[in-house]
Amino acid sequence: MKKVKMRHKIPTGEKRSLLRKEQILSAVKVFLRFHYFAKNPAAATLPIFLLFINTLLFPTLLKADCFGYFESEGDGLQSKSSEYLFGYHKLRLDFQTQPEANLKISANLTAKKYWGKRTMNLMDFLPDKLLEPFLNSSFMYPGEPLSFTMADTIYLDNFYLDAYAGNLHLTLGRQQISPGVGYAWNPTDIFNRKDPMDPTYEQSGADAIALELPVGAYLTLSAILQPKESWDTTVRYGKGKFSFSAFDFSLVYGYFQRLFTHLEWPLIFMGMTESVQNRELLGFSFFTDLAGLGFWLEAARCYNRLAGYQYFDFSDANRFYEDPYLANDGHYWQLLIGADYTSNSSLHILAEYFYNGFGSKKDQVNFNHYLDYLDGKTLTLNQNYLFLSLLYPWGDSVTAGIFTLANLDDQSFLLNPQLIFQSGNNLELSLMLSAGLGNAESEMGLQKYGGRLRLRAWF
Repeated sequence: MKKVKMRHKIPTGEKRSLLRKEQILSAVKVFLRFHYFAKNPAAATLPIFLLFINTLLFPTLLKADCFGYFESEGDGLQSKSSEYLFGYHKLRLDFQTQPEANLKISANLTAKKYWGKRTMNLMDFLPDKLLEPFLNSSFMYPGEPLSFTMADTIYLDNFYLDAYAGNLHLTLGRQQISPGVGYAWNPTDIFNRKDPMDPTYEQSGADAIALELPVGAYLTLSAILQPKESWDTTVRYGKGKFSFSAFDFSLVYGYFQRLFTHLEWPLIFMGMTESVQNRELLGFSFFTDLAGLGFWLEAARCYNRLAGYQYFDFSDANRFYEDPYLANDGHYWQLLIGADYTSNSSLHILAEYFYNGFGSKKDQVNFNHYLDYLDGKTLTLNQNYLFLSLLYPWGDSVTAGIFTLANLDDQSFLLNPQLIFQSGNNLELSLMLSAGLGNAESEMGLQKYGGRLRLRAWF
């Protein structure tokens, strides 16, 4: 009887706590429902109803702040002799609640619908010299293009918990992790691959456990664990950051796996498989900003813990050769040097040089290098790159600029003028044009021209 009485005499504060837990459980069910339909699109009979009804209920359930943006983009390009016109509409909803002073829960839900050309022929983005040896052979080529299709998606990105215990900060869940100080590239970042054509665009979250602990006034230690199928495949990352006045210096260690695609002879496309390499990274970064002049340096040395692999070379059907990626037992350097300056007239100038020892050497690019690059498994195709940018604001509403991305190895580059229009703090329209200059067989020269129009409205 005493237990029954105790159940009926729950203090008011505990009632609120229990109610809060029920609300959170309801919200989790909503999240899982979205995740299920995102994973099983064929079962999504009422995706629009779930998207809008459940997301309208979600802030009520958690009493959370709700904000986000709508984005619409159109892209056009010509690569070799093919033209593509495509784009998407995107809705991102962000939720944030703070049930306790030292506890915060955040999440965002993204819906993305594509329009126009959805299926891309990979061969339109590869040099003809890499395709000719087997395109004309019925034995080597099955007769169907190698393509990929962009599918509509509804997914949860970045849903995590922030907890504080004294100076210790814990972040648990799918979260943004963006190490490094570089603008277009980050050698010490093993979680993301930036697009140099749009380096400030948001990255996808990583499922991880992150700890951060300030030690004294100048040193901050952080550790990140990204669990995988086993401890051997789990990503580990640690950083010590020293900050003093206008100077930041960091030392990093990382352990990760890299998957790379190769084609097995004689199956070619039908024999496409992946090999795994375990890698360790030791790196550092430095940043300073003095009197409007910024300077940064970021470097990493990667060590291959497995033996090298051999690729089939289509340019010579009678031999195999060791992939240039794996020279020196697969160990390689990545180095980035950058600087920027803002003049009294608000003209902003930025320049970065990037060396990628993991990229292919000049005149040694093969089919597999392109597969790895297009699949995002290497930061660059070749080894030496340059990024230059100029931005100038015209009043409060218009910013004009131009930037170039150059491959110094094959002497090709993209020239990209852009205009950005802003209306208040909640509406932005950006226009970018692109022209590829260089040999028709070069990385940037493959793209004749392109353009992008993007509208974003925040709420």
